[in-house]
Amino acid sequence: MGQRTRLTMRQRADIRAPKWNVTVHDEHSLSPGHWFVAPYEKYVDEHDRYGWVGPHIYDGHGDLVWSGNNQFDGANIMDFRLQNVTSVERLTLVDGSLKKGILLNNQYEVVESIQLGDDPVSVNEHEFQWVDNNTRILVINSAWTQAPVEASKTVGFDGECNTIFDSFKELNATTGEETFRWDSYNHIHLNESTHMEFGDTIESACLSDAYWDYVHLNAVDKDDRGDFYLSARHTNTIYKISGKDRTVLWRFEGLRGRSDFTHHGHFTFSRQHHVRWRGRNETHNFISLLDNALGEDAQPPSHENSRGLYLALDEHTMVATVEQTYNHPRGFGQYAKKRGSFQRVDNGNVFMGWSTGARHSEHAPDGTVLMEAVLQPEWLGSYRNYKFPFIGRPTTLPDVYSAAYGAGNDTTVTVVYVSWNGATEVQSWRLYKTTRANDTTELLYTADRTGFETGLRSPGYASYVYVEALDKSGAVLGRSGIQKTITHPNITASAVQEEREWLQGVSDDRHRHAQKLRLRAWVLFLGGVLAGAALAAVLVPLVMKRFVRGRYESVPEEDVERDAEEDEDNVGENKMKHDAFELDHYEEYAAANPFDQAYR
Repeated sequence: MGQRTRLTMRQRADIRAPKWNVTVHDEHSLSPGHWFVAPYEKYVDEHDRYGWVGPHIYDGHGDLVWSGNNQFDGANIMDFRLQNVTSVERLTLVDGSLKKGILLNNQYEVVESIQLGDDPVSVNEHEFQWVDNNTRILVINSAWTQAPVEASKTVGFDGECNTIFDSFKELNATTGEETFRWDSYNHIHLNESTHMEFGDTIESACLSDAYWDYVHLNAVDKDDRGDFYLSARHTNTIYKISGKDRTVLWRFEGLRGRSDFTHHGHFTFSRQHHVRWRGRNETHNFISLLDNALGEDAQPPSHENSRGLYLALDEHTMVATVEQTYNHPRGFGQYAKKRGSFQRVDNGNVFMGWSTGARHSEHAPDGTVLMEAVLQPEWLGSYRNYKFPFIGRPTTLPDVYSAAYGAGNDTTVTVVYVSWNGATEVQSWRLYKTTRANDTTELLYTADRTGFETGLRSPGYASYVYVEALDKSGAVLGRSGIQKTITHPNITASAVQEEREWLQGVSDDRHRHAQKLRLRAWVLFLGGVLAGAALAAVLVPLVMKRFVRGRYESVPEEDVERDAEEDEDNVGENKMKHDAFELDHYEEYAAANPFDQAYR
């Protein structure tokens, strides 16, 4: 199977993504963006089950940016890409284990799971396409059943042929409700198929417990008038399906001369993938596809190599014309025998996925190869490869591994490896030494990001470290947790002693600082108490005086005069009551008080 060539991470041993062998022919003409790839096959060794497959994002030079292998538990992933979902960009994919469409935000968090079929067995993982201004989703399903006897007779089988019939359906993107369904059972005849496994006969195919995969739908798209374009790999045909009555409007067959179109220049295609409607003008509809030109069955090649085709279809004259060809970058005799993709990127370039080796290439609009890349090892494959501008901002912290070594000449060096899975904006890293409690920090080193994992070196021994990730403007994107440095046996005693003295100095400084803080707190407290007392001695008399003055000054003048008059009346009334009392009791009083009487 070839050499096991993959990334080996010191701080993320769980990430073992495959590497790329990249050849750039014209870097200035390349479109900006990241590669979206999902290596497909699993390696037979159980120890290597994780790390190889699943969704991955690489930058335009082939350096890993994000591995989703662990997040999706090593599952095969199909059609991993970026799509506009109800006006928000989402990472989308089909999970081969869950049989669901998955949506993630740019923090790599799952925000929605969509059921793609009536039951998991029926889910065909080839398509997860958002259309109609991102309000509808196109998916493909499969059904294992028996073809009617009359249909089976058309291929020379006497009985009911065990057949896989494919269908596609359109879902409401908001509710998941089915809004349209089309089935090959009633529309694509068994005798349209050109597929037969090596050594198979029609009888062995129809009696097989695996069922005859006679049509193999692998892509569907929708135009601005509501009609659908459907790719059937095993009939070498693109079908246009009416969105109104489900009839087949035309068959664009690539090989046997059964096409409703005349092929201008006598071009052919076969075992095609990834048909997409590209627009229209006054005379033509435009579509694109990957012409695999050779499959894994007995059908011979239809062209000298696999290629991308951009096609103009005149639906009035029924003439099909090749507008542009994008050949396999390795040229003659090179084929993508299964899977593959054709993508037009924003600057007009074309990004081709060739599946085998997960190879992809970027082409100028005229077909010139600008870049090509292949995964190592080459036996890995990928369903579709894409390129998109993308900003990833993970919620996780950067990962750090730190170790101190003897570096010769009685010196020690601290080596730190750092990465941040999914962060696309990191331009450089800062390395700091600190303590376990992060009492103080000291900048040790700054370096540009050199790939998924960047190595940072600092002379001496730093027992605790952390890093900061910086963007191109120098702004801090995130900071790691504090990482304890692993010490190797050859670390020098002088470096250890120097670090101990530094830590002790930090501890002493912290102790002195704490004492100063406590003393300052007491001084502030006592000063506050004294100042408060002095202030109270001044303010209390002033407040009381103001309160008393305010009490009287606040009474209206008429109320004062009225109170004065009432006081005079009360005094007069009380005097009259007193005189009457004395008169009433005078005689009794006089008898009891003779001296007083004499006095009076």
